[in-house]
Amino acid sequence: MHRLDVDTSGIIIIAKNKEIKILFQNKFKNRELEKNYLAFSYGVLDQNFIQIDKNISRQKFQRTKFDTTETGGKNALTYVENQKIFYGSISKLNCQIITGRTHQIRVHLLSLGLPIIGDKQYQLNKEQKFRLANLPNNVRETVTSFPRQALHSHKLSFIHPKSQKEVKITCDMPDDMKDLEQNLL
Repeated sequence: MHRLDVDTSGIIIIAKNKEIKILFQNKFKNRELEKNYLAFSYGVLDQNFIQIDKNISRQKFQRTKFDTTETGGKNALTYVENQKIFYGSISKLNCQIITGRTHQIRVHLLSLGLPIIGDKQYQLNKEQKFRLANLPNNVRETVTSFPRQALHSHKLSFIHPKSQKEVKITCDMPDDMKDLEQNLL
């Protein structure tokens, strides 16, 4: 039905039959699902909540990567809310995607200078190194050794296409992200 980026943990919907698949595809197309993710990023938002409305397109020379763009590309909308700030330079963010573009959260956060911890594909190396310099050694080791992007699909809600009842699905952070947060405290 939908996909998660490689190394992103959390909720995914799988249809049992073709009829339900088509009904859910329409829900995705019409943006009738609420999809929320938790992310740990380098950097801090200037405000507690921000709306990122930037088009996304493939990079010209690295076709497996995406960028935000002023012209062309596909519309992408993400709401980002600060959950916690650690050491003034690392954030725990709640990200709600309205559209569902490939790498959307990762690319949108990077465009704000907030790359996701552990993301090997989308990084701001110079800024990350500067931010790391201000962290205690044990915290620096924790974030630099995190084995994947710290991104987790934690909440999904929708009106069921058959029963018309509201469905809310939640998924706790996996142990690696819980450990990351604990080590940041």
